[in-house]
Amino acid sequence: MIKLYNNSHFEDATLKTILTCAAKAVRCRIARGVVVKVTRGGRSWRLASTATGCRSVRRYLLVRNGGKRWIETDGGFVVIRPQHRRLEDDFLRVASRFYRTCCHELGHVRDWQRKEPFDHKRMPWESRIQEIRAEEYADIAMGILNDQEAPPELEDALLELATQWEACYIRRGWHRFQTTKREA
Repeated sequence: MIKLYNNSHFEDATLKTILTCAAKAVRCRIARGVVVKVTRGGRSWRLASTATGCRSVRRYLLVRNGGKRWIETDGGFVVIRPQHRRLEDDFLRVASRFYRTCCHELGHVRDWQRKEPFDHKRMPWESRIQEIRAEEYADIAMGILNDQEAPPELEDALLELATQWEACYIRRGWHRFQTTKREA
């Protein structure tokens, strides 16, 4: 079971469907209770997601509407910050990039659950063994999505997420701040 703590502008049902499909794609065991917190993120496109640790958690977690809740799990804990849209991207591509990020981070949870080795050295990000494994999981999941073998509920959820993303983007007025090179 995925315990979702949603502090973003997106609907819980849409995010839960995407996270459940991502967990199935990377074969992550969600019966132990994986905690996923989705935040609002920043304006920077560089920080797409962070995994604050795939570990057992016992702590307070700030939730929407100014409260906090005690959470406890031994299945894993991941924080995902949705990536903002780049100028050349459409919203469906941004939603599929969010799905890839979910697959990557849940791949870390899978490794943690199976007690796979992690590199604790200060190596470059692309050379760490856990990052290579997580990228392979994400590539396999995206291959399934691109080969039209994805479940229909995932495709519907990605379309719905893209629609919500566009509505949030226009409602906040972020489209006014992005200009093309010709306009600048």
